[in-house]
Amino acid sequence: MSNRTILQRIGHTPLIPLRSIARATGTQILIKLESENPTGSMKDRMALAMIEAAEADGRLPPGGAVVEYTGGSTGVSLALVCAVKGYPLHIVSSDAFAQEKLDHMRILGAKLQLVRSDSGRMTEKLTRDMVEAARLIQQETGAFWTDQLKNTDQIAAYHRMAEEIWTETGGRIDAFVQSVGTAASLRGNAEALRAHNAEIEIVAVEPAESPVLSGGLAGAHKIDGIGAGFVVPLWRDDMRT
Repeated sequence: MSNRTILQRIGHTPLIPLRSIARATGTQILIKLESENPTGSMKDRMALAMIEAAEADGRLPPGGAVVEYTGGSTGVSLALVCAVKGYPLHIVSSDAFAQEKLDHMRILGAKLQLVRSDSGRMTEKLTRDMVEAARLIQQETGAFWTDQLKNTDQIAAYHRMAEEIWTETGGRIDAFVQSVGTAASLRGNAEALRAHNAEIEIVAVEPAESPVLSGGLAGAHKIDGIGAGFVVPLWRDDMRT
């Protein structure tokens, strides 16, 4: 019997050119089609990397449980990885995020605890409340806490993504643009791409209502998965240009 699983379908996603914008600007813009990952998200990459790293060094023993706070995409990805590998998963999320994501996590077997938001908006307080709820669950249950805001194991997954981009473009890349949640995807791609060419421009995108990485004030917004409301631990100012 084959040992292949759906997890082997993670990564190696195509680059698709935006033709209309290219004609209007004379610039070629390529989209990394991360929807081709099993759950439709690039977070499949980091979820698998975090779990495999914890398996390798013993932080996640056979039969162990996993806990995480998430706006949705990471939770769905972790739910898939944990379902395939047989780990119970406890997710802390919120009514601020898409119901479809919450449903998807439940369907894949995750147990959810929801933290109430301020009128369905993402705020710094909500992020910190979710983190604290996950910490308490870890303390009470002894589960492995992936702790995505601080977990550097995920960065290697985005190094691999950058290598895909470099190969697929034949090294002809001038800039990389990425929205920022935990900052792991921007950081991992930036590090690996600049290892090939230090002149590549890196552009970080955040909500206009909460431009903390740009030196502005934290605010409330309704964009799932980005704009934590504070400078996240994995962020490095030298990533952007």
